[in-house]
Amino acid sequence: MIKQLLKLSPLIQFIILSSLLITLLILSTDFLLTTINTFLSLDNNPLTLETLSQIIPIWQLACIIGFALLFSAITLGQHLYQQKELKLSLKNSLEEKKIAENFEHLFNGNNFISIQKNIEDVLNLYKNFDSMKSTKIHLEMTTLKILIGHLDAGIIFVNHDKIVTHINPASENMLTLIPGEIIGQNFSRKIHNPIILDALEQCLHEDKKTINEPFQNGNNIPLLFSSIPIKDKNGKILRALIIIKKTLPQATNQNNHE
Repeated sequence: MIKQLLKLSPLIQFIILSSLLITLLILSTDFLLTTINTFLSLDNNPLTLETLSQIIPIWQLACIIGFALLFSAITLGQHLYQQKELKLSLKNSLEEKKIAENFEHLFNGNNFISIQKNIEDVLNLYKNFDSMKSTKIHLEMTTLKILIGHLDAGIIFVNHDKIVTHINPASENMLTLIPGEIIGQNFSRKIHNPIILDALEQCLHEDKKTINEPFQNGNNIPLLFSSIPIKDKNGKILRALIIIKKTLPQATNQNNHE
């Protein structure tokens, strides 16, 4: 019954609630009279509403009825305010996603039942968006890993704590590493070249790029080292991208620092 009542317009809810309160007052008055007559054994001269009105002035009865109407009005006001706040929250949420214009019906409910349904629809919409986003990210990451894995250049990702989070086979080959042995390890545990370590330190803590820095691996093969800081949207350095390349005969191995 309450669910059906919430589907009605606020004005009809006000009328119904006021009528119920007034009816309840009338019934409670009859019950009070019956109880008093029974308790005091007033069978010969029972107390009636007329005699009660002589004890309780009409204006007091009017105040009681007025209180019932005021209570209904306050309840209705709270009801309308809560509806307005819920619809505003839905609208703001959709505007943050920049999709409010396409889903205006989701923040225009006229009662609690419709607003509840709209909230469920919005949550399901966001759930679908998150699922689509996760699927897209997974696809992009899978594609990126395959691409990096087939590059001739070595690619290494090192986080701000200098822990290696990704390395492709070309890097492991050029740095004479066992496949997978450096993943999850501090970069300096397997790489001891001071030029590389110094460049990585400057990249992560001083926001400096190093481009095509010449060095030699453990087999004295000349290579080129580059490190580029990767930042978040607030400019905080999160990781370093390291690129290892073979030295070409025609290349002029110059040191370029930014």
